[in-house]
Amino acid sequence: MDLSADVCLNIYTDMWRIRLFEEEADRQTNLGNVVGTLHMYCGEEAVATGVCANLRDDDYVLGTHRSHGHCLAKGAKSDRMMAELWGKATGTCKGKGGSMHVADFSLNMLGANGIVGAGIGPTTGTALASKLRGTDQVSVCFFGDGAAARGTFHEAITMGSLWTLPVVYVCENNGYQQWVPRENVAVVDSVADMAASYSIPGVSVDGQDVVEVYEAAGEAVKRAREGGGPTLLEARTYRFYGHSLGDEQQYRSSEEVDEWKENRDPIKLLAQFMRDRDWLSEKQDQTIQAEANAEINAATRFAEESPWPSADEVATDVVAPIQEVAKPMAFNEALREGLHEEMARDDSIFVIGEDVITHGGPYKVTEGVAERFPGRIFETPIAEAGIVGVGVGAALAGMRPVVELMYLDFVTCAMDEVVNQAAKMRYMSGGQGSVPMVIRLPCGVGRLLAAQHSQIMESWFMHVPGLQVVVPSTPADAKGLFKSAIRSPDPVMFFEYKRIYTSKGEVPDGEHLVPIGLADIKREGEDATIIAVGPMVQKSLEAAITLEDDGYDVEVVDPRSLSPLDTDTICSSVRKTGRAIVCGEDSAFAGAVSEIAAMIGENCFHDLKAPVARVGSPHVPMPFSAELVKHVVPSSESVVSAVQAVMN
Repeated sequence: MDLSADVCLNIYTDMWRIRLFEEEADRQTNLGNVVGTLHMYCGEEAVATGVCANLRDDDYVLGTHRSHGHCLAKGAKSDRMMAELWGKATGTCKGKGGSMHVADFSLNMLGANGIVGAGIGPTTGTALASKLRGTDQVSVCFFGDGAAARGTFHEAITMGSLWTLPVVYVCENNGYQQWVPRENVAVVDSVADMAASYSIPGVSVDGQDVVEVYEAAGEAVKRAREGGGPTLLEARTYRFYGHSLGDEQQYRSSEEVDEWKENRDPIKLLAQFMRDRDWLSEKQDQTIQAEANAEINAATRFAEESPWPSADEVATDVVAPIQEVAKPMAFNEALREGLHEEMARDDSIFVIGEDVITHGGPYKVTEGVAERFPGRIFETPIAEAGIVGVGVGAALAGMRPVVELMYLDFVTCAMDEVVNQAAKMRYMSGGQGSVPMVIRLPCGVGRLLAAQHSQIMESWFMHVPGLQVVVPSTPADAKGLFKSAIRSPDPVMFFEYKRIYTSKGEVPDGEHLVPIGLADIKREGEDATIIAVGPMVQKSLEAAITLEDDGYDVEVVDPRSLSPLDTDTICSSVRKTGRAIVCGEDSAFAGAVSEIAAMIGENCFHDLKAPVARVGSPHVPMPFSAELVKHVVPSSESVVSAVQAVMN
C-alpha cells in the first residue's frame, strides 16, 4: 500500500482515537467506573496503526495485555470497547473479558491476552488455518519484548518458519519487562536479531515513527500474503504511562518520560511529517482531534447508559449446548476409523503432533492419514506448548485440529495454552470465539515407564470450566466419542488409557456417534452400583461375575464423560440399588473418583444404605517395578473387596 496523504490522515485519526480512548479509560478508572487493572497504550500508537493500516478486514490479529490500541486500529467500535471496560452487557465480550481480554471476532481481532506471549502460538495457528484453506489471509501477533524469553516464542516461530506460514510476528519493544530494563534480563539487544535462528527476516524499526513502521510492516505483510513466510518485526517504542495501574515507576526517572513525551511522541512526529508535505492543515488537525474527542465522549455515555449483565449471563458461553447426536475392532483401530471418517467428511479437520506421520503415530491411531489426506497432517518439533497453541489459533480461525500429545504427562508443558487459552476463549470473548479442538492424551500404565510417563490427571481438567473431559473404555465408545469430540464446538480432553489400546470389542459400522455427557449402563443389577472410569469398567464387569457367587447382583455404570458428568444416570442407578462404589485408576485423593462420590453423597444421601466407597490408586507416583505397580493400580479384586464391604 502506497504511503499517501489519505493513508497518513487515516492513521493520524486512529492514533488520536487510541490516545483519547486510553486517557478517557484512565479517567474513568480514577472515577471508579472502570475497575480491575489497565495497561495503557499511550506512546506506542504508531505500532498498532502502522501495522494494521496494511491489513484487510479478514486478516487475523492477536494482541497482548496492552491491546486497546490494537483493537481500535483493527476497526473495533470505541463505544462497545468502553462498555467492555466498564463490564457492561453491551461490551464487545459482554463484560466477560475486560481490558486484558478485549476482542472483536467480527473483525478477526481474536483478542488481547493476559498471559505474556500467549498469542504467539495461536497466531501461528490462524496462519496455518489460512494456508490449509488456501486463502491469502495474513496473521499478525503483537507481543512485548519480555515474551521473547518464553519457550512458546521459540516453539511457535519455529513452526511458522518450518511450514512457511503467512504470519508477521510484531515485537513491541518498549524497553521494559514490566519494571525491569531489558538490558538487565536479555543477552540480545535487538529481538529482531533472533530471527536468524529461525531462518526468517528480522527487521528492527523506530516504533515512534509510524512511517517507518508502516513501510516495514507493508513489506512483511506482502511477503506473508505472497507465500514468502514469516517476518519478525521489532518496533522500538516507549510507553508513556506505567506498566499498569498503581505502577509508581521508580525504575525510570520523570525526566526520561518527559523527554520521550516531548520529543518522541508518535502523534507529534506524524503531524510534523504531514505538515512538511502540506498534507495536514491546522484546521484539519483541529477537526480530527475534535471528532475523535466527540467519539470517545460518546463512547463513555454509551458505556454509562448500557445495562449491566444479568445474573443468568454468568453461566453462558462456557461451552456450547451439547447436541444429542458391528464389527470386532481394537480400541486404537476404532479411533483410527473414526478419525478417517471425520476427515473424509470435513475438510477443516487436520492432525498435528509429534511423530504422527512416522509409523502412523506411537499408537497407530494416525496410520494412513498422510497417504489419504496429504497436507492435512503435520509432524512438529518437540514443542507441546507450541503444538497446542497452534491448535488453539487454527480452531479460532475455523479449523478443527486434532492434537496428539505422545503422553498425557507432557501436557504439563502446555498448561497455559490448555487452561488459559483454549478453555477460556469462548467465555472471555463473550461467546464470539470457540476452540473446536481435540487433544488426545494417552495416559496411565502401559509399558513400565514409571512416574513421568504413566499419569492420569483427569481431575485436573474436570476442574477447568470450558473443557470437556472424555474417557472411553470400549472400542465402540472410543470411536463414537472421538467422532463427537471432533464435531464438538469446544475443546475436548480425550483420555486414552494405553493399556487398552489393543483391547477388542464390537464397533458399529457406518455413522456411530456417542453423545458427550451421556453415561452408559454396561451391566444392570439390583444390589449395588459400581461407577467405573476407563479400564476399571472391564475390571468392574469381571468383579460383577465374581460377586454373583456371593449372591450379589451389581450394576456397572460407565460415565464415559467426566465433564460434563451425567449425574442423572448415575444418581438414578444409585437410588435404585442404594449402594455406590466409585472406581478409577487415578489417585482417589482429590480425583475424579472423589468428585463423583461427593456428588452421590450430595444428591442421594437419603437413598443410601451404606457409605459411598472409593477404589483408586494410593496417593503416590507411579513406580517402575512391575511388582510395585501391582500394588498401585486397582484390580478387579479391589472392586470385589469394596463391594463386599459395602454390602456388609
